[in-house]
Amino acid sequence: MAAVAQGGRTVLFGNLDVVGARWKHGGGANNWTVENGAQDALPVALNDAGLAQLWLTNEDGGCQREVFSTCRDVHSGLVCVEREPLGRCQVLLADTERIARIVCGSEPGERETRAQGYFVCEDVGLEHAIGADEEALSLRSERMYEGVEDLYAWFPILDNEDLVERCRALLSQEPVRSEDTSLSVVIDIQERRVDCAVDGGQWKTVWLKSQ
Repeated sequence: MAAVAQGGRTVLFGNLDVVGARWKHGGGANNWTVENGAQDALPVALNDAGLAQLWLTNEDGGCQREVFSTCRDVHSGLVCVEREPLGRCQVLLADTERIARIVCGSEPGERETRAQGYFVCEDVGLEHAIGADEEALSLRSERMYEGVEDLYAWFPILDNEDLVERCRALLSQEPVRSEDTSLSVVIDIQERRVDCAVDGGQWKTVWLKSQ
C-alpha cells in the first residue's frame, strides 16, 4: 500500500491480502469505511473531516475506529495511534495537506510525515506474510516501488481521473495483486472519492459529500 502527496493533492491506495475476510462497506453521505467482520477490524476509512487511513495489521479495530470517529487530521491521528499498545502493524494516514507512515510493534518504532513525497508499505514481517515466498514478496515490493515512483513523476500533470486510473492499474497488475488479494482500494482525499474492488471483481466508485 502507498501514500502520495504533491502539489496540494494526496492519495492513499493499496491491496489487502486477507484470506477469509468478510468485507462490509459502511459509512454515510460524508464518510466511508470497509470493515472485516472476520477480525472485527476497520482497516480502510475516510471520515467526514477528510482523514483517510489504511492499515496492514492483524489487530482488532479498536484504535482504527477511534481514529475514524475522533481524529480530524494526520497530526491527531498520529497521536491516537501512538498512544495505543498495538502489535505489529503499518499505518498510512492522509489528510488534504500531508501524509504519514507509522510502523508499530518493533523497537524502535517509526513515524514520518510529509507534505511532498510518498510512502510505500511492505507486508514483509507481518504475521500473515510469514512463510510466504520471499522472492515473490521481493518482486511485488519492487514493482510497487517502481509504480509509485512513476506515478509521482507524472503527478503534476495528471488530472484527478487519470490519477485514480493509474493507481487502479498498478494495484490490478501482477505481482502487486496476488492470489490472496481480497480488497483493493484507492482514496483521493481532495475529491472525496473512493474506488474499491473486492476479490478481483469490478471496481466501484463512491463520491462523498463535503462537510
